Amino acid sequence: MALAFPDDTIAPTPVATLPVPLTSLIGRAHELAEIDTLLASTRLLTLTGAGGSGKTRIALAVAERVATRYDAVAWIELASLSDPALLTQHVATTLGVSEAPGGTLAQALVNTLRERATLLVLDNCEHLLDATSDLSDTLLRGCPRLTILATSRQALGVSVEAAWLVPLLGVPSSDASLDQLAECDAVRLFVDRARGAVPAFVLDAKNAHAVVAICRRLEGLPLAIELAAARVRVLHPQQIGERLDDAFRLLTSGARAALPRHRTLRGVIEWSHALLTDDEQRLFARLAVFANGFTLEQAEGIGALDGIVEEDVLDLVAGLVDKSLVLVDTSAGEARYRLLETVRQYAHERLDAIGEVEIVRRRHAEYFLQVAEDAQPQLLGGAQDLALVARLELEDGNLRAAAEWCEEDDARTEYSMRFGAALYWLWYIRGHFTEGRQRLERAFARNVDVSPLVRARALTALGSVMLWQGDFAPAIRTSVQAVALLREQDDRYWLTNALMHLGAALDLSGDHAAAGPILQESVEHSRALGSSVLTCICLYWRGLSAQTRDEPALARESFEEAVTIGRELCNSAGIAHPLYRLGWL
Repeated sequence: MALAFPDDTIAPTPVATLPVPLTSLIGRAHELAEIDTLLASTRLLTLTGAGGSGKTRIALAVAERVATRYDAVAWIELASLSDPALLTQHVATTLGVSEAPGGTLAQALVNTLRERATLLVLDNCEHLLDATSDLSDTLLRGCPRLTILATSRQALGVSVEAAWLVPLLGVPSSDASLDQLAECDAVRLFVDRARGAVPAFVLDAKNAHAVVAICRRLEGLPLAIELAAARVRVLHPQQIGERLDDAFRLLTSGARAALPRHRTLRGVIEWSHALLTDDEQRLFARLAVFANGFTLEQAEGIGALDGIVEEDVLDLVAGLVDKSLVLVDTSAGEARYRLLETVRQYAHERLDAIGEVEIVRRRHAEYFLQVAEDAQPQLLGGAQDLALVARLELEDGNLRAAAEWCEEDDARTEYSMRFGAALYWLWYIRGHFTEGRQRLERAFARNVDVSPLVRARALTALGSVMLWQGDFAPAIRTSVQAVALLREQDDRYWLTNALMHLGAALDLSGDHAAAGPILQESVEHSRALGSSVLTCICLYWRGLSAQTRDEPALARESFEEAVTIGRELCNSAGIAHPLYRLGWL
């Protein structure tokens, strides 16, 4: 396609070289307006983003929108060009520019473009990054009226460049109404493309939930949504959603006229993966083990092995972000990274291909077990440290993935029990009693020999969860076992916990006489450990038991001392619970 340069007598034809879109652009009004504004103030604007995020389609819409500002607009498609040395020739040929005798082809391009206000769109630059960067720099320096709009999974790196990350489409909440869904861009895209496959398709109460689930699972990635929508020709949306665990087999129905790498989701991701260095490929594969994002420290702790050292990880992660395979969010004050779920599936395939699934999953599980065990003492009694609880909630998926790895092999039963002992107060804080009980009961059902101390701590955790569920008889039996083991192990901290929960279960089951001395012993042990939240809780339960036995003096003494300790520690739960009981007393 030749660039149309109008002479003084012919009206300009600024959109003559733009490809004609075969589908409508859904949504993106805000994005188009923002890019329009940016183009007015920058000479090189690069649209970056994940493969399939819609960079090319947005660039085409922008070019159409701003075309009248320029004498000419030219679209240069680079995806089919594999040799960087041929880039200048490819651009010149597309623009109809020939090399002049005694000059270079780059100079001929400069001479042609120098005097005209031209918008040059370079589409799909990522595999020719250095060559595209050099040519863009040359043209911009020699052509003062030239503006370049590029699309690339990675910024070009030219000094005057403004890089703009194409966002994913907004996805609906799981409880959105049909009226709200009609305004959601991801749902609108699905419905539009589904009608292309089945003209009678409509969004209604029967399929809305499934469509929402698809859009949320695909995280608003336009290409993935389009490929999923094409499947309504043969599958109900509910069936499509159920098959997304194997997205690469399902999402393979792209148009035959599309670029080969855009016909399937796998092709899009493989294209990006091929542009990575060897170390970036290895780290990318290892990042598949993170279930719901990760921090740089976590990537260093798990990804640094076999030739990659911790000091390398920052630059490697930065490279993956630059190449749009890893997303980054800094809104919470600390950078947190994640892979789109479809990208993560591909990364896991690569991890399996390089034979590192077991070693990396083990490192992941051991890392998050340490995270849980380090946090356990600060979780005692409830959600006092809100920042810590918030951090652990961010790791919910990682903690579950690690715990599930432990459950896959009887030989890892000790890990499972350690997870239970570390997380049981977090389960209390979040009300996840059933999950916690099931994980611990599955561990004990394996009947595997483990360290007596690990078993005792896990029994303590299980007894407490049963107590919180109001299942007092099994809570008593389990806590009795824990106490017996802990007396043998001489672990006063965990013995105090087990005694406290045993006494509470006895008291709440109606055996007030048996509860009294056990709770008194828990208070004595906790005091020997030092004034703490644990002492506060033990005093609370001793006071409650004394109140049920009609011993108001001991109850009052217990509650007042607990409130004092709670105030010394600035522990809101340690103040509120005994103060409430003191008020009743």
